[in-house]
Amino acid sequence: MEFNLLKTIVSNWYGGESNVSMLKVLFRDKVEKGNLSSVTSTIDLLNNLFTSDHLSSWNLGLLCDTISITKHFALQWEIKKKLPSFPEVKKGTISTEFTPHRQKLMKFGLALTTDNVKEIDGLYNTLPKMYTSSWIMITDLEDRLIISEGNLKIFIDRLRTILNLQQALNTLAEVYL
Repeated sequence: MEFNLLKTIVSNWYGGESNVSMLKVLFRDKVEKGNLSSVTSTIDLLNNLFTSDHLSSWNLGLLCDTISITKHFALQWEIKKKLPSFPEVKKGTISTEFTPHRQKLMKFGLALTTDNVKEIDGLYNTLPKMYTSSWIMITDLEDRLIISEGNLKIFIDRLRTILNLQQALNTLAEVYL
C-alpha cells in the first residue's frame, strides 16, 4: 500500500507532458523501447519500471537518483510528508542507477533553451520537426542514432562547429572530450 502511495506522489509531481518526455529520456535504458513509446503518463512509466524490476518498495535507489538528476529535490519532502522513512536525497549525489552517458544527456536536455532546440532541429531536419521540448528532440535524435554513446563526439563537434551552443555542449563535453 505504501509503495502505491509513493508511485502516486511521484506520478502527480512529474505529471505534465514535458516531465513524462524528460523521464522517457532518463529511463530509456531501463524500459523496453516498445513499452517506452506507448507510455503516456508517469504512472505508466513507474509501473513499467516496477514490472522490469528496476523499482520496488525495497529498492528506491532509482527514484532517489531520479530526484537528484532531474533536480526536483522538493519532491523528497512531499514524499516524506506521507512516508517519513523515505531516504534523504542529497544535492550532488552521483548516480549509481544511470550510466554517465544517460546522466550527461539529462544535463544536456536541462541546459537547452527553446532557441537551441530550434537550431538543432534546423541542423538535423530538412523539414523542421518543430520539437515541443528538448526531451522530444533528444528522443528523436536517439531513435535516429544521431545521438548515441558511440558517436557522441561527432554530435558534439558538429554542434560546436556549426551552432556554437557552448553552455549546453559543456554538459556533454565534460566526460566525452
